[in-house]
Amino acid sequence: EEVLVHSIVEEIPKFADIELTCDVVKTCGQAAVVLTGADIAKMPSQDVKDCLEDFGLLNYTPEQVDDVWPAIKEKLELATADKFSEGDVVLLRNLLPAVAKQDLDLLDLSAS
Repeated sequence: EEVLVHSIVEEIPKFADIELTCDVVKTCGQAAVVLTGADIAKMPSQDVKDCLEDFGLLNYTPEQVDDVWPAIKEKLELATADKFSEGDVVLLRNLLPAVAKQDLDLLDLSAS
């Protein structure tokens, strides 16, 4: 029995060996909140873009959201004059505190 447990543990991949994709983030659900900005920085840009809504739904602490937002922003490859549309803001949801604090210029605050 001990040998079986040992062999099962050896088969579990190390976190560093897992290629993070949007599918992995979706599969993790709320557990993906443990991802750091460094983890997100390693993801392909398209996967981060595809998972923007998923990242926005995670229940971050203030410290976590301040850490992950710069990595997400970099992967979004925003142009200098880009602003988030109303639809984008809905997707950003729980990321909005960091966006407002770090990149207020990305939010279009004009009345529509």
